[in-house]
Amino acid sequence: MAEGKVAVERSIEIAASPDAVWEKIGRFGDMSWHPAIFATENPGGNAVGAVRVLTLGDKGGPTVTEELAAHSDSDRGYAYRILEVDPAVLPVTNYLSEIRVEAAGDGSRLTWGSRFDPPPGVTADAASETMAGVYTGGFEAVRKALEG
Repeated sequence: MAEGKVAVERSIEIAASPDAVWEKIGRFGDMSWHPAIFATENPGGNAVGAVRVLTLGDKGGPTVTEELAAHSDSDRGYAYRILEVDPAVLPVTNYLSEIRVEAAGDGSRLTWGSRFDPPPGVTADAASETMAGVYTGGFEAVRKALEG
């Protein structure tokens, strides 16, 4: 890993089949499962190179522009990079992330990880804590939706 890169990875076990979890989170153009996302624009679907624009919070909220780097239904995973975000919204630059779903016992393990550089003036710890919170918020929503 390049000097200055920060790595954050979180995972959660969910009492649902890997296929059910993937069905919930596996479409690059649909982040309705994450409570921080108000809307997703994604004309390119799951094609590598597709771009999505996430609107955070509410109508007119800040946006994050991301590009799909890899997608595999058979491996239940995808990778993406952030192309544009205000560092005051998400304190990251050179961000590359991966989401994957694996079988775990009678259920699934959902993992979300990333590598990035903190922007100037933001510590690695502060940036890591913010991104871990994003992942955990999404995980809890998926678990609640699938487990009831």
